[in-house]
Amino acid sequence: MIQQGYSYSSVEFYCQTQNYQAINNAKQKVYYQNQQEQFQKNYGTGGATQKNETYNQEVLGLKYEDSGAITNPFAKPATQAAPEQPAKIGCLDGTQPDANGCCTGEVYTDMGESGWNCCPSAGGDCFPPIK
Repeated sequence: MIQQGYSYSSVEFYCQTQNYQAINNAKQKVYYQNQQEQFQKNYGTGGATQKNETYNQEVLGLKYEDSGAITNPFAKPATQAAPEQPAKIGCLDGTQPDANGCCTGEVYTDMGESGWNCCPSAGGDCFPPIK
């Protein structure tokens, strides 16, 4: 090996990598065979034209009608319900907030670092405006 320009450590490294690849390939082959055996044990050997109902439901996600026919998985639902509108937040007295987002009896107040809030004119806790 030395006469051909290879050091012992290079040849050793090459042999070890080949051995590592061979072991991994063998592991992969055994793992693949085991997967195939498990599949065949659970679903049979129908291949691409599988007619096994369990396979169709569990693996392909198909649904069966009462008559035994498979429901078309590509058909869009005939009617779709309109999305629900979020509930509007209003004032406790049932009125809508003013332009600043404050309810009746509240004053739009600058609170410095806390920003603008709606505070009751009679005093009490202040709250952010209703958007």
